Amino acid sequence: MSTFAQIFEHNARRFSWRNALYLDGRFYTYEQLHRDSNKLAALLEKYESPYVLLFCAKSYLFFAGALACLKAGKGYTCVNDSQSKDQADSLRATTGANLILVDQESEARFQDFAQRQSVPLHSFAQPAVEALWAAPGEEPFTSEVTPEDCAYVFCTSGSTGVPKVVPITHGNLLAYLEAADERYDIDEHDRFLQNSALTFDVSIHEILYAWYKGASVYAVTTQAFDLVEYVRAHGITFWSSVPSISRKMMQMKQLSPNCMPSLRHTMWVGEPLPASIVAAWKEAAPQCVLENMYGPTEATVGMTGYRIPEIPPSEGIIPIGDPYKGQKVRIRGENGEEAETGELLIGGSQLFAGYLNNPVANEKAFAVIDGERWYRSGDRVKRGAYGDLEFLSRIDDQLKVNGYRFERSEVEERLRKCAQTQLVAVLPLRGTDGLVDGTVAFINGSPLTALRIRSRLKDFMPSYMWPKRIETKVEIALNRSHKTDYKALKAFVGAN
Repeated sequence: MSTFAQIFEHNARRFSWRNALYLDGRFYTYEQLHRDSNKLAALLEKYESPYVLLFCAKSYLFFAGALACLKAGKGYTCVNDSQSKDQADSLRATTGANLILVDQESEARFQDFAQRQSVPLHSFAQPAVEALWAAPGEEPFTSEVTPEDCAYVFCTSGSTGVPKVVPITHGNLLAYLEAADERYDIDEHDRFLQNSALTFDVSIHEILYAWYKGASVYAVTTQAFDLVEYVRAHGITFWSSVPSISRKMMQMKQLSPNCMPSLRHTMWVGEPLPASIVAAWKEAAPQCVLENMYGPTEATVGMTGYRIPEIPPSEGIIPIGDPYKGQKVRIRGENGEEAETGELLIGGSQLFAGYLNNPVANEKAFAVIDGERWYRSGDRVKRGAYGDLEFLSRIDDQLKVNGYRFERSEVEERLRKCAQTQLVAVLPLRGTDGLVDGTVAFINGSPLTALRIRSRLKDFMPSYMWPKRIETKVEIALNRSHKTDYKALKAFVGAN
């Protein structure tokens, strides 16, 4: 079995002169990236720490550093301003990492972090790394990574406030890349938009899948960019994002017929995908193959997919499809039985082995059925009419009001039609006893007043779904992963 490091080395020889990365107006070739990451990998290999913290923004040091870690068999993780101080400290403590790369933009943050640590740290700042790269000669390096070695680490939220650390192995990573390669017609001429946060695992697809195919990565370093113009100016062929990004573009009226003619593939992931977004995107990129992907971080980026047909559904939420090659799913009903509707259980070669140093979380995360270990996704799904999986909600997003059960996502979808806007978010309202006694709806960008929206509810949903409160003056912001920031909205509900 080849490793990603071996595949990249092959591509670096084959496409040495081609652009691997476009960043801040500068191109970096496969030859340069291979040479620089080899020198850095040789340095990292001298240290025992199995994990490396990359205190980096979207800088060349991050991209070369991540590749160096993959070559040296060091699991890497990005630490940047999207994480709190407590999260950074917890990440270091959980991984035991004391080997750190620091780019220029993150120097002050790292110094603050270092003062809080009680263990010696081996850190390399950007000037030292650049001096290493500038030194004459090439550093010969032979990667001896195995499929069992950790490739990278991401954090997911924990119920106690302490993040759960998800280690993904080289075997997991390669299984995903091979599965993706069966779904997409990609070669060295493609250009991938890299717009996701480096702490969000869609970035793995945007960066490593591109390099797996010898393609180019175009990294967007500020959210102020007009993404449609960026796609046009650089001839981007592969777009991946959460649906909220596309929804914002619709709301800002950035999408027009054939405004992104270069796009060949679009992949949405991370949130339920409304059909209205697909319809607008189909007009904006008429030659584009559209796909909705699903997968928790624990299953390596994504593990089911739904190829959207030429004539897409006109309403509702797009299915999440079927498992990728080598992956498997099972739907568990309320009493543990196999069912058509229930919690999605996940297995297969992309599935992680367990949270790092967290036996309590692992005990809750896995179910053993007939001697086989399954990951409990916490996502409620059903089998659609044609056998495709359809996402319904998180298990804890299922609401019960006055004896009626319904999904938060269903109320949001109905409200989008009622209020004539895509910017909708719904949260439960709890009484003093902690029980849900209704919902609050946040609505932005509607041409209708809150009073007018309320008068229309009866035409779009049963009365037990009607929001108890409608807020039209509270901004629905996006979090660092470009998803609806429900946490900020919950804080507003709690304070009011």
